[in-house]
Amino acid sequence: MPKEIAEFGERQFNDTGAALVEILRVKAATVRKHFKQLQGATFLVSVASMDRVRIYFFDRAGNMMIAENIEPENYNRVRKQSRLLAKFVKPRPPTPEELRMEATEELRQALSKAIRRVSRALAVSEPEFPPTFVTKSVNQEQTQGFGVSFEEDGAILFEEPSVKSIWSEGIMTRTAFLLLLDWKKSELSFSECVGNALALSLARKSARNDWLQIWTEKSKNSEMKPVVDHFVNHSDTYHTDGYRWILQLIQRGPVSDHLEHWIKGLTIIHENLEVSLGTEDYHTIARLISSLSDPRKISKAQDKLRTIHLSARALCDPTPLGLELVIEDKKDADPDSDWLAVTYLEGGNVRRIHIGTGTGDPVYLVSYFLSIDNIFPKPGGIKPLGNDIIRWALKAFGLESELTPTYSSMVELKSRTLSSAEKAVLERLIEGEQQVLYDTLVGSPGRLKSLMDSGAVSMVPSFHHVGLKPNLLVKGGFDRLRAVAEDASLEATTFVSNDEAISLISAPGAWAQRAIRATLSNGCAVYPVVDILSQRGLIRTERMTIGDFVPS
Repeated sequence: MPKEIAEFGERQFNDTGAALVEILRVKAATVRKHFKQLQGATFLVSVASMDRVRIYFFDRAGNMMIAENIEPENYNRVRKQSRLLAKFVKPRPPTPEELRMEATEELRQALSKAIRRVSRALAVSEPEFPPTFVTKSVNQEQTQGFGVSFEEDGAILFEEPSVKSIWSEGIMTRTAFLLLLDWKKSELSFSECVGNALALSLARKSARNDWLQIWTEKSKNSEMKPVVDHFVNHSDTYHTDGYRWILQLIQRGPVSDHLEHWIKGLTIIHENLEVSLGTEDYHTIARLISSLSDPRKISKAQDKLRTIHLSARALCDPTPLGLELVIEDKKDADPDSDWLAVTYLEGGNVRRIHIGTGTGDPVYLVSYFLSIDNIFPKPGGIKPLGNDIIRWALKAFGLESELTPTYSSMVELKSRTLSSAEKAVLERLIEGEQQVLYDTLVGSPGRLKSLMDSGAVSMVPSFHHVGLKPNLLVKGGFDRLRAVAEDASLEATTFVSNDEAISLISAPGAWAQRAIRATLSNGCAVYPVVDILSQRGLIRTERMTIGDFVPS
């Protein structure tokens, strides 16, 4: 076959978009029989379209002679009597059966192992092992899907690139989680996101970073990113009861992809989730507390206890910036001026105390007290180890026992002379953002130390999910409030003004009744706390924020 004819055939295939182009060598007898007007044609190039075939005739030397259209059935008779030299054809779409193939035994074993691991972690029965297939197609639409899809008949399709990736362990774990849901709920983006979070929580240390990187990369431009960020921050926290509770929420909840609904439900779980602390955890807390006086040491001690988000928190004096912190009882909150809003009950009436930069009585002192050496936080409540109870019992005999708190600190609000660089750091810190504080610890530890030495900033410990929340508001003189806090609370933050001081104290379980008695014996007033909104970190609160959504 002359090269010119082969090139012509390939060009026709590429340029015309034909489904099929064939090059035939024909006998002289065949030409005489079907094309009587032609003599000397040796090669045919056929270009097949939907309803016709166009044939180009070439002589032995490769010169084109003529072209004409014929019916497909007439061409088929010519083709049967000729020899096929070359063929150009568009590949047909593979059938569904060809796209799917049985999963390898290695994949099945990996999934089976993941099912056992997830079932143990969530304390649930293992689901029935599903039919599994591998497909070559790639789904680019699902940001949380990771190349896995669930069929209505119970089968699972794994995209081949996913199961061969370095993060395939995470694929198996999140698939095992979704097997605990029915088909419709396993397809929800929120369900997939929870499965991905559980995969991060259960990942081996060597595989954790790989999974975290691909998960955050796939989610960065999706509406799920704020939820992903939340789960990344809480991956160790939810590993206790959290994922099991979220599983039940999805199982019993509606088939809805309305993200706000799921965030509202997640808020309830988040705010009621408590984790246990062991002896080694108290040592970790103690190391952070011992480092609070040195900014260069704080950053090294932070993030060592991810289950409770152990970190440092800054109490700041805004006075050097020309801001006066005031306290006032008023009905409505002002988002621009309120730094702290406390809703409490007085009899049958709801009242609110606001601390911020509006109008009211100036605050001249903020005091912080923490005593957690004598407690054992566990899911369901904080248990006393007994030291406080013995101290209360001895007090009944008139015997005072010395109390050594875990940590105490205070910030006096007054005019100070600060450099412009120190003011710039202080201005960022009073926003109360944890990331800003962390960046300051890394980038400006010297200036932060100067602010601490001047008394404008005091570092205090921060943690969550141990069941320690402000539940009582106490009013009275500062010395009396301090006596109440030291006698019957685990944590207390006190704001002192000229007329009155208020203290937000955490007195759970055995401490609650003692705190009420202590307030009465010290001539103070006590009120139950309904809600706290702390926008600047004046109070350690656990209110969850996901993106722009702040559940009420």
